[in-house]
Amino acid sequence: MAETYQLDFERAAEGDEENIVRRRLELFATRSDGSLFSIELTIAPLRLQDTSVFAAFIRDISDRKHMESLQLGQNQILNMVVTGAPLSDTLKEIARFAESLSNYAIHSILQVKATEAALFTPIAPSLPQDDAARLSKIVTIPSDCSDHHELLIISNRDSGLHNSSTYCDTAHAYGLKACAWWPIVGKHNNLLGTFTLYFREARKPDAQETQLARICTHLAGLAIDNRASEEKIRYLAHYDNLTSLPNRFLFREYFDLALKSAKRHSKKFAVFFVDLDKFKEINDTLGHDVGDKVLRVIAQRLRNCLRHTDKIARMGGDEFYVLIEELNNGSHAAEVARKLLKEAARPVHVGKAECHISISIGISIYPEDGCDEQTLLKNADNAMYHAKRGGKNAYRFFSPQAAQIPSNFARS
Repeated sequence: MAETYQLDFERAAEGDEENIVRRRLELFATRSDGSLFSIELTIAPLRLQDTSVFAAFIRDISDRKHMESLQLGQNQILNMVVTGAPLSDTLKEIARFAESLSNYAIHSILQVKATEAALFTPIAPSLPQDDAARLSKIVTIPSDCSDHHELLIISNRDSGLHNSSTYCDTAHAYGLKACAWWPIVGKHNNLLGTFTLYFREARKPDAQETQLARICTHLAGLAIDNRASEEKIRYLAHYDNLTSLPNRFLFREYFDLALKSAKRHSKKFAVFFVDLDKFKEINDTLGHDVGDKVLRVIAQRLRNCLRHTDKIARMGGDEFYVLIEELNNGSHAAEVARKLLKEAARPVHVGKAECHISISIGISIYPEDGCDEQTLLKNADNAMYHAKRGGKNAYRFFSPQAAQIPSNFARS
């Protein structure tokens, strides 16, 4: 930039001071080791006798610019969290943010699985996915959630201490000689993952990198916790808390999709209305805790009888809906119904109690028994009534000749 400055000085000496004089300019300067840093340059004109002199004041503002970048990056990431950006995108942005502010380090974020001591595939924007996964083998899950970091010096092939591990070969290929990692901690002081820095020198992280790592682990913790909260809210809105089956609201979404697909492709599907027989007696004689356990067992047995493409939902109480798609004829629906009856009839053991229960099933078929949700569900309900009226522990297809339910009918 020397020529540019020289021209500016010459113009300033001739009276044109618009470019650089009496202004605060933010520029980059070069240290003796070749690294760049931010400066603020202020030039003031002086008159010494008949000579124009310029006094230049140079101030190192790298700390201030670093803090500004920290704040800007944090704000961008927090905005992604608040606006519901995909978690993977948010974690990638955190890793990029860290790499932009650290001294030539590569960053990786790992999430711990909630149910086991294992790690998800790492997020490392500067590394190919396979290599990032190999390097993640270096990281061990912290034994606690305290605010600390662990350091590992990766042995070098040229040092005579070469380790033949796959991660060591991968680290050598990228010129990585050390790494440090910090735990990502949730709002309940639970371990959510790890934040890792890989260095091209065998050294510890400096104070600035340590501060950056703590900021990034905090942001990653917020992002993961927020997504978990969103998923929990979504789960509570769409799934039954007792049986973990979809509830009536999610079932309606499934039903709507099945109806549109069947109309578009001229296909059939079946709707089952399933009701437990004499379930009230279990609640009354053994208590609601036992009844809840019986419901969970029966719900899981019914689910296990179905294909992964079929849907089952709890409507509340002891009532369930089942949706059987890709139906060629009623014989498959009857086969599924027989499986459900057989599984439900097996005794349920709760503590020392042996509970015997059965189910009654009503079946309606699209389009023969209706072309909309309300009609098909109503007809399946009517068919279920006739299964109960015929002695329970049975299934019935909808019959238009017996479509009325007596007003005094009790399902138990």
